[in-house]
Amino acid sequence: MNLRLRVLVAFLLLLLAWKVGRELYDWRAHADDRARLVGVRGRLVDAGAEIMRTRAELDTLKRVLDREDGALERERRALRAYDRRAEGTTLPTNVYEAYRADLDRYNQHVARRNDSFHAWRGVLARNHSAVDRYNALADSLRAVAEVLGDPYYAVPTPLEAAAEKSAPPPAP
Repeated sequence: MNLRLRVLVAFLLLLLAWKVGRELYDWRAHADDRARLVGVRGRLVDAGAEIMRTRAELDTLKRVLDREDGALERERRALRAYDRRAEGTTLPTNVYEAYRADLDRYNQHVARRNDSFHAWRGVLARNHSAVDRYNALADSLRAVAEVLGDPYYAVPTPLEAAAEKSAPPPAP
């Protein structure tokens, strides 16, 4: 082997040794950051899955509210029909009994609809909390990844987080 080739091989070996040493040093020096990255990512996946769960609950409750609103509108129109049957400002006695029963049923339905609305608002508050938590954790995850030298770290979307959360764990 001539001298140039030996120098080149020696230089490449030194470069390789320097690169491996640097990688080992970075791996050891950033062990805490990697552990933090795993912890933050786990919490982010939980928050993303909660976002998707609450969205599904909100959609279901919205459909319930829409159905109840339609039924209440029909019941309200039926109650207004009693106005046409009134003689002056009073209803005949036999009609008044039916009116009171329909009005009581309508009021109970309004109470049930209001309970559904309060449930919807509670789920909406949980959704907003999960979105805030997800956004804060995504920012933290990006910051830790940047410290590790990966500024383009792929932060899972809430949909990806929900899929990851529901997937069975990998076999050991």
